[in-house]
Amino acid sequence: MKKIIMLLLFVPFIGLSQVCDSIKITKTDFTPVVVELKGKSSSEIYSKIKSWINRTYKNPDLVTKADEKDTYIRIHSIDAFEFRQMGLARNNYSYDLEFQIKENKYKIIFFNIIDTSIINASFPKYFYKDNGDLYGFKKVNLSMQKGIINSLNNIHFSVFNYINNSNDTW
Repeated sequence: MKKIIMLLLFVPFIGLSQVCDSIKITKTDFTPVVVELKGKSSSEIYSKIKSWINRTYKNPDLVTKADEKDTYIRIHSIDAFEFRQMGLARNNYSYDLEFQIKENKYKIIFFNIIDTSIINASFPKYFYKDNGDLYGFKKVNLSMQKGIINSLNNIHFSVFNYINNSNDTW
């Protein structure tokens, strides 16, 4: 049953992979993504992002940390990701999310991502030693990386879908 639910959650994103890049992890940070939106003004994009924040977060005024009309929004929030470690595990993390907005595009940047469940560690530095090798149990480490990337991309694609869904029919 879980596989069916997960499949239904990710099927809509299969078509997006050609239109919108995914967030990726490097040894030092998470890659920002520039999203092209033909025919959308900076004002339209800004308004849609503000609306997404209002609909996504329980207290949008508390998560919004910076707001410059039509050009910039930064939020700070908490979420969770799942990974495999002798079964399915779940960790909470906090993150900052920044939107830089221009005509026909926006840039989405995740930073200050900290695992708040166990050791208050900063991602992705938590995963890698100074020499670039993975810390600890590689299988668990890679599963955690996959879990955090999936969680960040769910947020990213949620924004992308909200901005592009101009049909509010119900």
